[in-house]
Amino acid sequence: MDAIIRNRAVPWIIVILVVVNLMTLSTLWFFVLRRPLHPPAISGEKRQEQVDLFLAKELNLSEEQARRFDQMQEQHFRRSDPIIEEIHRLKEELFHQLVFSADESARARELAQEIGERETEKELLLFRHFTELLSTLRPEQQNDFKRLIHEILRKIAPPPPPDRR
Repeated sequence: MDAIIRNRAVPWIIVILVVVNLMTLSTLWFFVLRRPLHPPAISGEKRQEQVDLFLAKELNLSEEQARRFDQMQEQHFRRSDPIIEEIHRLKEELFHQLVFSADESARARELAQEIGERETEKELLLFRHFTELLSTLRPEQQNDFKRLIHEILRKIAPPPPPDRR
């Protein structure tokens, strides 16, 4: 008689276990797998607003200084965007050279040289922009600005090359 009761209970136990497993998988799917792996991308304008707010807060900018920062930033982007586009175009052309020859050609060298010149131009433009921003700040704000720039550069710096000894 015990065996008969056990045989009747086995299908019910299996059904219960299947239902519990389905509920567990549904919960995992709903709470874990439906969530995007990466946070949604922030638009350029939104990102710039966040940077502006961060700088205004960290540097304790006055309204006039914040307005001036925005103007200088817009000027900087108007100057640097064409250079960045040119660098992109030159890099595309450089890698199109691979189609014609896997060897390093004279044209590839020219393109690499031009890219380097545009990168230099872009970096000097950025340096001048930061210098201009710095000139609008009070001395205590200048120290905070230099500290912020140093921290940002440290965070975005590439890792040191591995020791190859």
